[in-house]
Amino acid sequence: AIVDEALKWQPGSPHNWVVKARCLEAAHQDNKAIETLWEARIRLPQFVYVRTELGRMLRAGGDLETSRAVYEEATNDFDHNPVVWTGLAEVFSEVGKTDEAIEAYRKAVERARTDKDIAYSSSGLAKLLMKRRAQGDLQEAEVLLRDTMRVPPDDLFAATTLAELLKDQERFEEAAEICRETAGNHS
Repeated sequence: AIVDEALKWQPGSPHNWVVKARCLEAAHQDNKAIETLWEARIRLPQFVYVRTELGRMLRAGGDLETSRAVYEEATNDFDHNPVVWTGLAEVFSEVGKTDEAIEAYRKAVERARTDKDIAYSSSGLAKLLMKRRAQGDLQEAEVLLRDTMRVPPDDLFAATTLAELLKDQERFEEAAEICRETAGNHS
């Protein structure tokens, strides 16, 4: 009720639309949440936040084709935004289009400006490179993860993924050292 009231007062606020959708999602009213974001998408096409949230909810609900379409449209309108490219990469990854996912993650990494965006997109890219298992990909993944760990604050996902990569390469002592350092940084 409070969120509906906020929308009456500020119907042009993308934040209020997303809050309403998330409240509906939390109440397990996923279809209403998605309908809310579609309405916001129509009313507020200039806001990337609405589109990324719509793509995320569609993906979470299993509608991967529509989620992909939402993200692809958003990449056309907001090419500079790493969150859009990361969302598209995650959809591609989920449907098994690894090469397309890697390309989308690369675009996200190129466009990332905040520590959070850098860490998230770099770690996602590294994880897919590890999945492909080619030697050049594994080396690139290691470099990405080590670089990401230098981004303040140390990225826990990057560190644990790097430890996993090192363990898979039977570099056990290096993996253990990464784990010790990470535990020390996050205690």
